[in-house]
Amino acid sequence: MRVLTAVMMAVTAALSLPATVRAEGFSTHDLTPFAARVTEAIGTNCQPAADPARLTLLCPDVKGPLVDIFLRRRDSGDRIEQNMRAGKTGQAELEALCRKINDRCTVTLLDVAPAVGWIGAQPMGRQALSTAVLVRDGDELVVRALASDPQAARAAVDKALAIVRPVIGD
Repeated sequence: MRVLTAVMMAVTAALSLPATVRAEGFSTHDLTPFAARVTEAIGTNCQPAADPARLTLLCPDVKGPLVDIFLRRRDSGDRIEQNMRAGKTGQAELEALCRKINDRCTVTLLDVAPAVGWIGAQPMGRQALSTAVLVRDGDELVVRALASDPQAARAAVDKALAIVRPVIGD
């Protein structure tokens, strides 16, 4: 009986641990509550597909956009967040990394405290890609849009980001 009591106490403590100890990272890990609002903001012709970790909008208009929003954990060896917080990695360093993928990539830092973040823009053939990345304690939120031109891609990211930003918490 004492063993059963000890096991039950350990299980109870373990189950309550995430709610009380997890003070870092994002405040939510579920994108589904944002699907309707993001769809409305981007365009009524868009078709959403949502699950907790991903929200994708396919907008059949010729100009697009295709919007993809997802949550994930960054690789534990990735030190970009720590280096940004320490001032070791800034806009120039992030842009240099981006230009290794596309030599016309540009990066702008975002003010998204308590997270750190940036938005990159790059041409993709006859289209343009805009990608915002927000990181907090290893949790990552990515908002990406592919559209007919850079302004449309950036506008789609800005609209979606304004709605899903509460994911990062206070």
